[in-house]
Amino acid sequence: MALNSLNQVRKWLVTPSAVASVALLFILAIFIWDVESWKPETFFGRYSDDALYFSTAQALAQHQGYILPSFPGRPLRPQVPILYPLLLSGVWRLDSRFPENLVWAIRLTEGFGCVVLLCAFFLFRCIAGMGRVPSLILTALCAFHPVLLRLSGLTLSDVPFAAMFLLTVLIAHFALSPGKSCALVATLGIVVALSSSLRTLGYAVGIGLLAYILYRREYRRALIYSFSAGITISFSLFLAAHYTPPAARAGGFPLNGTGSQWERLVVFHTEYIRFHWIMGIPTVAVFFRCSRRIACNWSARLARFLQEHSIGVPGC
Repeated sequence: MALNSLNQVRKWLVTPSAVASVALLFILAIFIWDVESWKPETFFGRYSDDALYFSTAQALAQHQGYILPSFPGRPLRPQVPILYPLLLSGVWRLDSRFPENLVWAIRLTEGFGCVVLLCAFFLFRCIAGMGRVPSLILTALCAFHPVLLRLSGLTLSDVPFAAMFLLTVLIAHFALSPGKSCALVATLGIVVALSSSLRTLGYAVGIGLLAYILYRREYRRALIYSFSAGITISFSLFLAAHYTPPAARAGGFPLNGTGSQWERLVVFHTEYIRFHWIMGIPTVAVFFRCSRRIACNWSARLARFLQEHSIGVPGC
């Protein structure tokens, strides 16, 4: 009996799936070792955004609210979504000694990096249809890529968002297949909403998936997807409003085309999209003027193209 059990263990170990699992775990272990080998905590603050995330997480952990503590004057609400600072606040609750607690923050990002690699492997296997060996080779190449290694050692939301995005693609592949249960579609909506709570780019992913589901005329799945994503996003916005103190909730400074540099600095740290809009288009009149110029340029190009075919159109 013991001999039969030993033979079953040997048979399980030599199966391709078991070997692939061991190889994948080995790649993840080498990836974590490679990230930690260059002492990533010594680079903290070089990108400024990592200090913004970590200081906001400290304020959340110390019950100061969802604020930007490094900004002088009255408290301001930061420009970043709340989910990643909320996760990092657990690091401050676990260990409040800085910079010793940077190790745990980096390991949190490393965990998301491992999710990126796992999702990449299953994307190669399930969507690209590759074999185990090519999938493992490509996963190893991703694990040793210098950009992923560098970002996985920082307290930035790039790697967590990449993990949630790849997980969204992987779940969508199964959830939108014929005959699958609606629970997977609801899970897809939750994961998309969580990615939106990491970076605002996730909203574009969510809208694109909804458009694709509607294009396939699967209205029931679209309703379930929209409901689960809407509930999760609403909960995230509720958390942001709950943790925002009244002084920061009151808003920033008014900004116009001739506003001071201080006002622009406030908008840069609190409303990133509005900042880029105002830097490029200071007033509504300028927006319509630029739109008219673009329309006239395209009309002129279209007129030249049609005139080559003996068809005339009026220009601007």
